[in-house]
Amino acid sequence: MGDAYDPVWARCVELGVAPSCHNSFRGRGSTHGSPTNYIFNSLGSFGQGSEYFCRALFFGGVPKRFPKLKVAFLEGGAGWGAAAAARAAAEGGDGSNPAGRRHAALARQ
Repeated sequence: MGDAYDPVWARCVELGVAPSCHNSFRGRGSTHGSPTNYIFNSLGSFGQGSEYFCRALFFGGVPKRFPKLKVAFLEGGAGWGAAAAARAAAEGGDGSNPAGRRHAALARQ
C-alpha cells in the first residue's frame, strides 16, 4: 500500500473518522471463484478480504505513520484477526524469531 493514501489517512485522523471496509475476496482468480455457486463464493470471502486489507495496512506501515488512526472491518468476523496476530508473533513480530525479525525489518522499510 505504501504511502499513496497518506493524505486520506491524515484527513481521517484530523476529522476523527474511522475508515471502514466491507471488502470481499471473490471472483475470477480468487479461491472464491465458482461460476455456478454463489454460496461457495460468499462463505468466508469477507473475512479473507478484511484480512488482506489489514495486511496491506500493517505491512505498508500505516499504523506506524498514523498511530491514532482507527479502522473498522465490517462483516468479516474476528477469527482472522486473532490468527493474524498469532502468526505475526510466531514470525518474529515479538522479536523472538530471527527470520521473522528480518521480515519485520523489511516490512518497516
